[in-house]
Amino acid sequence: MSAHLPQTRIKTIIKSSSDVEVVSKESTYLITRAAELFIKKLANQAYKETKRAKKLEYKNIANVVNSDHCYEFLREIIPRKITVREYLKLMKEQGVDIGSDYSVSSSEESSSSEEEKEEEKEEEEIEQETTDTSRNKNDHESSDSDVIVLD
Repeated sequence: MSAHLPQTRIKTIIKSSSDVEVVSKESTYLITRAAELFIKKLANQAYKETKRAKKLEYKNIANVVNSDHCYEFLREIIPRKITVREYLKLMKEQGVDIGSDYSVSSSEESSSSEEEKEEEKEEEEIEQETTDTSRNKNDHESSDSDVIVLD
């Protein structure tokens, strides 16, 4: 299965630049096809990172973008997700004063880590239930909302 980007949308994006006045059909086609191939390459690399899991998630794509120098231009657009605690630690290391309202005390830190573990466990249980439910459905039905199909 191969997905195609809408050429009219690509043409609109190209024309949004003040440097471009006219765009030929051929150039729009080539740019569209190049974008499709780029997306396919990025998705395939991210899929390899999942160790052949059934789902491709944001974190997989973000890991590829942040580890491969080819995608350096996307690092600000597709950053790795970090927790608030990690963000605060980074800001502290860089000497940025964010105020006392955002500091995390050690007691809050330990209780929040327990809460995070519980939340992760609940998310895993929900994901497992969803997986079990979807397996019980007719094999011909599929949900495209969480799954990216690769050729």
